[in-house]
Amino acid sequence: MPIPGINLQHAPITMYGSAAQAALGNWLCKAEVAYFEDLQFFNAPTENFRRLDAAIGLEYSGFRETIISLDIANRHLDNWTPALATAPDFVIEDDFQSVIGLSKDFLDDTLELALVAATFGVTGQNGAFQRYTADYDLNDDMALLIGLIDYQSGDKEELKQIGDNDRIYFRLRYSF
Repeated sequence: MPIPGINLQHAPITMYGSAAQAALGNWLCKAEVAYFEDLQFFNAPTENFRRLDAAIGLEYSGFRETIISLDIANRHLDNWTPALATAPDFVIEDDFQSVIGLSKDFLDDTLELALVAATFGVTGQNGAFQRYTADYDLNDDMALLIGLIDYQSGDKEELKQIGDNDRIYFRLRYSF
């Protein structure tokens, strides 16, 4: 006898995309674009939406044992209506994000310190976080990673309550 269950179905979407990278000396230039068709949302069940995602980035490795990067992205939803901003969709018309990264190796590549800072919204008004890590090779077989994530709440629905969720974490890795 078959067990009754829930069969979740969704309409197929179409995506077209492309990415490119170019190395120019110590610089790495990156670009990505994706176009989505036939997106559907709960608050507008009879409409199909289109979205354009675009991202560009720069990475610089001209300093000794150091990488600095900046990436920005925007997701633009065509024909957006205010109804999409309410529960359960919480979709905004232009979802902008920027990310800055910095990593540096010390002690003959035994210690790596890294920072990643992300903001949502042009000024960070939709939320933000910073992740700090220190990854130290104890010996050839073991490495210890210690990190901290600092969250800031913002106007974006999924980030409104995140501010009180900062984390300290660690990982001990043994390779054999």
